[in-house]
Amino acid sequence: MDGFSRLSSPIGYPEIIIFNDEREFSPLIKLIMSNTSNQEVKNRYKNGKIPTAIVRVGGTLSPPGTLDKGFLKDGFDPRFAPDTSPVLVFYNYTRKGPRSDVPESERIAKAVCNLGNIRQWIDNSRNRERFLVSTLLIGLLSIVVAAFEWTGTKKDT
Repeated sequence: MDGFSRLSSPIGYPEIIIFNDEREFSPLIKLIMSNTSNQEVKNRYKNGKIPTAIVRVGGTLSPPGTLDKGFLKDGFDPRFAPDTSPVLVFYNYTRKGPRSDVPESERIAKAVCNLGNIRQWIDNSRNRERFLVSTLLIGLLSIVVAAFEWTGTKKDT
């Protein structure tokens, strides 16, 4: 999924933002809304209040034990984004910042998951698809084999 690749990428460090007019937004927001445990965000989505941006915030930490191997000395390495990096959705947020034409109470950000959650949701989805496809193919193959067997026994009699 392109949205996950973009969120987990160090490009744009320290904030990675996907706006609602970008092609990665729609599939990613659907995945998040169908899996997040944040009930408030789910309810807002069901009521037609769609976020305007998906954001991965925070610095990217270097992997443990790598600080002495030529990485940045302050513990940050833009080549690594840990699965614990939080992902938020922003409401009424544009490329220029918060919209001024809406009340401040509607210019909000809500935490929905972390990168590890999204990775797991994608893996689960792929596993479900593989299971369904393999089950359907095996079922179809069984029907075809049974049909050939049945027509073969009818010709013999």
